[in-house]
Amino acid sequence: MIYFLLLIALLIVFFGINQFIKIPSVPESVFHFFIQQITVLTFFISVFAVLITGGKTIFVLFLPLFIYFIAKRHIVFKKLTKVDLIKNTPFLLLIIPIVFIQFILHFDILSFTPYLPSDDVLLYAGYSNGLLEYGQENKFEALNSLYPQLFSGMAPYHYYEIWFTALIGFITDKSYVFILLLVVYPYLVWIFVLGILSIFEFFAKKIHTKHYVFAFLLLFIGPLYIPIYEHIFHDGEFFSSTVFTVSGFVKQTLPFSYYGQKHLPVYLFGIFSFLFLLKQNYKLSILIGLLTTICSIGTLPGVFGAFGLLFLLKKKIRTKEIFFILFIAGISIVVIISLFKMGINNEVSEKTFYLKDFLKYLNIKGEILRFASKFIGPLIWFSILYFPFILLLGIFRRTISLNSEIKILLQFIVFSFLFGAFSISLVQGLNSDQFLTNLLPLFNVVMIITLIYLIEHMSRNKKIIYFIISGAVVINSAFIFYFHRLHSIKIEKRYSITTIYKVKELLKKQKTKPVIAYLLADNFLQAYAPVTWYPHKPGQIFCIDNYYNLININYPYTKYDRNSCSIAFGPDNQMRFFLKDKFVETDDFGKYQEQFLKQNKIEWLFCKKDATLYPSVEKLIEKTFFNKVSGETYYKLRY
Repeated sequence: MIYFLLLIALLIVFFGINQFIKIPSVPESVFHFFIQQITVLTFFISVFAVLITGGKTIFVLFLPLFIYFIAKRHIVFKKLTKVDLIKNTPFLLLIIPIVFIQFILHFDILSFTPYLPSDDVLLYAGYSNGLLEYGQENKFEALNSLYPQLFSGMAPYHYYEIWFTALIGFITDKSYVFILLLVVYPYLVWIFVLGILSIFEFFAKKIHTKHYVFAFLLLFIGPLYIPIYEHIFHDGEFFSSTVFTVSGFVKQTLPFSYYGQKHLPVYLFGIFSFLFLLKQNYKLSILIGLLTTICSIGTLPGVFGAFGLLFLLKKKIRTKEIFFILFIAGISIVVIISLFKMGINNEVSEKTFYLKDFLKYLNIKGEILRFASKFIGPLIWFSILYFPFILLLGIFRRTISLNSEIKILLQFIVFSFLFGAFSISLVQGLNSDQFLTNLLPLFNVVMIITLIYLIEHMSRNKKIIYFIISGAVVINSAFIFYFHRLHSIKIEKRYSITTIYKVKELLKKQKTKPVIAYLLADNFLQAYAPVTWYPHKPGQIFCIDNYYNLININYPYTKYDRNSCSIAFGPDNQMRFFLKDKFVETDDFGKYQEQFLKQNKIEWLFCKKDATLYPSVEKLIEKTFFNKVSGETYYKLRY
């Protein structure tokens, strides 16, 4: 209940602030309200990020743009009027169905207790904690204090919703997990619904009741998942090598999907940009579109590349405006690279990338095939999962061709896809495919705009459009609810609540949030590359109460199979930095674990099931708490 009240309070506060700004070039009421929401929210996130990091944040790029928009009177300030309050207040009610859907996806509606949050939600909430605790815009959390000479400054990621969570957590000191799930995500979905209504307003000129219904239905428009795809393609070596799996399209992109809510800022800035394109204000469309890359760095190749090709080649804007936008883009790239360089220390790079191994075993023929597969594999998946919409475009191509801006948006999909595929072809590692998956929300927005255009402009054959929309809604909503239920685990079935309570009582007595060491079983370490460790940290339940700083102390020289995951090793095993390149045999490793724990005064050690302790570490144990449900053991250490 407290998080629902937080959400309502947030809506009211930002609603009140929004009424003091005006966008003169936008007469449409819903679009105007939509812009107010994004503008005020982004301003507060940016200022908060700058204050916490001392300016060492990618969100510093928003501030000169705010100044530019105010100077050019794209944004002006006005007095609060009763007319605006009365006109805009009903939009607040749209949050009700969003909260309901979010609640039934993440809570047991019979007992009103939460399911164990997904690994990614725990991860993002942990990063929110790290932003506040260390004042550094990176994902390294406790490493900022343990190895500040190696881990400091910035590292690229999608920080918009993470900073939003940190802002609310800073004010309320509540659980970052539930702030993210029950406040931040519903709020961003609400703004997305306003964006969809803005598209209807542009084409229909006036909003009717049916448009509100469509706005919620269109939240499920995107790549279509059909279970038989998994059976057909699951064991295919070619498709699995792309890491662009069937379910990955759906579960990672839709606004209510299991992992897809992280893409909500991309949805918002996509609609924001494309609506100005529809209004033929190409300069603002480009500027706002480029802001998408600040919200999610994975969109940078596709967005910059697509806008560059579309508007430079088509000459939709004046020459001096082209140079101005290129100047803004150039400065942005320079700032991004220079700031990120602070968080990608050369010493870390040498320790975390197997470049020598990669060059030593380089297979030219294999690399050519891999390069080709990174194009062809995603293209095939894209064609299969977007097939109904591709078919729809073919059927109504004449109607679509009448609107030049819709044609530009469809070309944007093609160009950004090409740049995204080219990027993942050049970059190795599991997360390189996100250069494409991060673009899918923009593709979905283009499909939503196209569908709305057809709904409002087709006098005949609307049944085909309604059939495809209803089919997509049924298929994708069923998949989302099925996927959530499949992965929904009641907390008491994973952890012993009694043991958790005892450990939490001791943790609460500590003055600061503790750094917690953790161990995984040796057989698990050999089976998986380090970048896949994070979902398997022990004691994940503690992250719900903001105890995030888990530091791995397993043996750092375990041998892994050469694969795309292990090439991008990542800073997941911290003991190798403690050893400073000194190779240690496994029999002697226990004393170094002991030294590490003592030197950093780490008072807690969490162990996954079947993890074993060296005798030198066992002698540090003061209290033992065994979680009989999860098989994990929590140790309180003494010095």
